[in-house]
Amino acid sequence: MQTDRDPEGEDSRAAVVAGAAGAQVERRAVNAAEFGAVMAHFYRGEISRANIWRQRLDTTFNWAVLTTGTAMTFTFGSPEAPHVMILFTSVLMVVFLFIEARRYRYYEVWSSRIRIIETDYIAPMLSQRCRASTPHDSWKEMLAEDLLRPHFTVGMWEAVGRRLRRNYLWIFFLLACSWLVKIAIHPVPSTSGQEFLRRAAIGELAGWIVIAIGVIFNGLLFAISFLTINLNQAGGEVHTGRRWRFRPFPARRTRVRAPGPGTTGTFKPLPRAADTSPLSRRTGELADRESDETAALK
Repeated sequence: MQTDRDPEGEDSRAAVVAGAAGAQVERRAVNAAEFGAVMAHFYRGEISRANIWRQRLDTTFNWAVLTTGTAMTFTFGSPEAPHVMILFTSVLMVVFLFIEARRYRYYEVWSSRIRIIETDYIAPMLSQRCRASTPHDSWKEMLAEDLLRPHFTVGMWEAVGRRLRRNYLWIFFLLACSWLVKIAIHPVPSTSGQEFLRRAAIGELAGWIVIAIGVIFNGLLFAISFLTINLNQAGGEVHTGRRWRFRPFPARRTRVRAPGPGTTGTFKPLPRAADTSPLSRRTGELADRESDETAALK
């Protein structure tokens, strides 16, 4: 009894079997030349990504500066212009701040990869001290894991606090001073505190309530910038070495693998120039013994 055969079905099954067999074959290990070429192209690509997101950070801050300048020009351009425009501008600055903090977190994703390559691949080529303290393959596994499962290396509050201290705190301070000056001098200079509070009123909202809201708003901004000052998870940032004693928030190291100022990308501390630890003394004794044996053989 003959049965009809489907040639296309047999070919597809054969292709599936061949693909499964090929998947079981282990990939060929790359040699040193291929690895160096791949790392060079990968490093150049990550540099390009980081530069693009860095430009986006500058673009957001340019928006903030342009908006602030426009609001100041409109508010002080006419004595009849309402001072509430400055308050709206301050709220808009908060929106720009969080947008820039989000972009900063994306920037740190690429920047932290760059730092791993620089501290664990390039630096050991240049320094014997770094080569002795850097594990051979741990940074590769770390980089591969980050490529397979990318994640943010900087928390949101750290990003907000850092961008606030670097740029936006000065804008908020300028807006607060301008708001008070606007109330005090327009339409004519204020002569008493009661008149100042009366001018600060917005519609049915009393002047002292508006002033209190402004003080609380700016106080929260200064508190955020101060309370996040010790959150230093950003691996791409240049640290000056200063560390404040006040630590209101504990540092979270669970999902962050960015290097610190005194460590490589794999969190291995660099040895000191004059290290007197037992391990260094033992290494020095072994080196002296090897040199004595070499001299004896000669």
